Amino acid sequence: MGPALRKLDGEDALEDAREKHYEAVFFLYIGDIEGGLWELYSELAKKRISQCYFYHISAANLPQSILVEAIPTVLVFKDDNYYWYTAPSSEVPSKQSLDNWLMEERLLLFPELMNGNFHEFMASRKNIVILIVNKNIANKLVKTEKKIFDMATDVAVEYKKSDNALFQFCWLDGSELVNSIVMHFVNEPGLVVLNSTTYQYYEFEADLTTVTADNIKRFLSSIQNDTAVAYGGNSIFHRIRRMFFEIYSTLHQMFSHQPLVSCILLGLPTMILTFICYNICCAEVYDEEQEREMAEEQERREDIHENHEKLE
Repeated sequence: MGPALRKLDGEDALEDAREKHYEAVFFLYIGDIEGGLWELYSELAKKRISQCYFYHISAANLPQSILVEAIPTVLVFKDDNYYWYTAPSSEVPSKQSLDNWLMEERLLLFPELMNGNFHEFMASRKNIVILIVNKNIANKLVKTEKKIFDMATDVAVEYKKSDNALFQFCWLDGSELVNSIVMHFVNEPGLVVLNSTTYQYYEFEADLTTVTADNIKRFLSSIQNDTAVAYGGNSIFHRIRRMFFEIYSTLHQMFSHQPLVSCILLGLPTMILTFICYNICCAEVYDEEQEREMAEEQERREDIHENHEKLE
């Protein structure tokens, strides 16, 4: 894994880091390795070492092409660009505000959502805008879905330029993960927005093949203005309902893709269990009274047999 903090000696080292993490994210501290911001940054780097890459560079070695508002500062490099950390309300940087910024910025502009990184999106405390597409056998998007993908990317870029921190955009190959969240089968292509704090979701009901970027932006604006209808949640009722839906969804996928194998996997154990239950429930039951009567009857027969032998 390496050290939590890596030192960059100059412009060449920074360019190497940018090329190395071209499709990833890394953070850079600029300034002297002392002071409050450095202590916070180094502490959080040790805490988040398994989640992000952290570097530091002195102000003297910073390339002139990198423009910053003040020194010391912290930058994030991603999506072939960089952004700097700003303390809320121009206050003194705090550990909580810096950590929140690191968690918000550690995701790319429009990354792929998978089961393995789902918790990272939920930790962003944003509304997760999920574009559901479906790749073909060649692992590529068809022409129609490629157009929708490019349109959603343009919307994500526009929201990033406007410094809107409410939404995190991503895309998903297939709807299985989203189905378990909304508890019904979502159309492909589709668009769902998930609130990462409340687990409520908003579903774009229009056909994505016929809409424009303005339609998507109006939909997101209605979420931001609290005028859109929210569904779902994370209450006990929704958790139980989600559990049963996941069972139903799993069975549905099994029988849709391999009906014969599914019948064998489910039918054979069911038959064995039914046979066991039948033998347990329908077996002849003898109570103590019946056993005593049978014992007495056996003794009576033995006495008769003995008496008969004596008479002979």
